[in-house]
Amino acid sequence: AALANVEALLEEKLIENAAAVGEVLKSELASIQQEFSDVIGFAPAQGLVGGLLAIKPGTKEPNYELAWDVINLCFRQGLLMFAPVGVGGGCIKIAPPLCMTEEAVKEGCGVIRESLKELVG
Repeated sequence: AALANVEALLEEKLIENAAAVGEVLKSELASIQQEFSDVIGFAPAQGLVGGLLAIKPGTKEPNYELAWDVINLCFRQGLLMFAPVGVGGGCIKIAPPLCMTEEAVKEGCGVIRESLKELVG
């Protein structure tokens, strides 16, 4: 099974895809963080793993409630997300499959952006 996984990674060029599409994810998350800087304090991303740290306005304190509300609203719109992670549970984790396309990443980040707009204006 391990060998088959390595072969699939190589044959399907999933590592290269993750690197290329990961740049789109990084850019999208940075854009979301800039737009909602009062409630998103940090937007780290490397490859196809990223996050948005929800914070309480005017602080650096994680905002578990906002993170959970974003995830729930995204789910209701068809975007499956992980439960909030990290210290204080305020990080909205984004980790799509390695075969994800640029278009799908942009669409998913659009759902996150619209969810934040609905929740915090």
